[in-house]
Amino acid sequence: MKKFVVCLFVAAIAFSFTNSAFAVGAFQKQFVKSYTSEKNNKDYFEAVAKAKCNVCHYGKSKKMRNDYGVALSKLLDKSEFKTSLVKADPEGAEKKILAAFEKVAKMKNAKGLTYGELIKKSELPGTAPKE
Repeated sequence: MKKFVVCLFVAAIAFSFTNSAFAVGAFQKQFVKSYTSEKNNKDYFEAVAKAKCNVCHYGKSKKMRNDYGVALSKLLDKSEFKTSLVKADPEGAEKKILAAFEKVAKMKNAKGLTYGELIKKSELPGTAPKE
């Protein structure tokens, strides 16, 4: 019985982390869907697939966002994209994410290029700050 309770507790803790991972996953899936195509640009598709979370983040902590991630975080509140909310209204979630992508694509980075220009040039949009 004691083992069962411990396993149940561990499972509950593990599931408590899935919402934030899903939020990031929803953004990542939409980025891939919106900006990459294996048919049209296999190299960029593979670069985005390899980068995964580092399209918006850098380093080991997901709290560390690159400039593209910072811009998106000002428009998207990940708490609005928890698993239950995305499942309840996937079209609404997709519209919000796409609207944020469109706004951020028009913003310029520190070098004066828009994130949309970088994406069109098949470059990852985010740049980590120099430390």
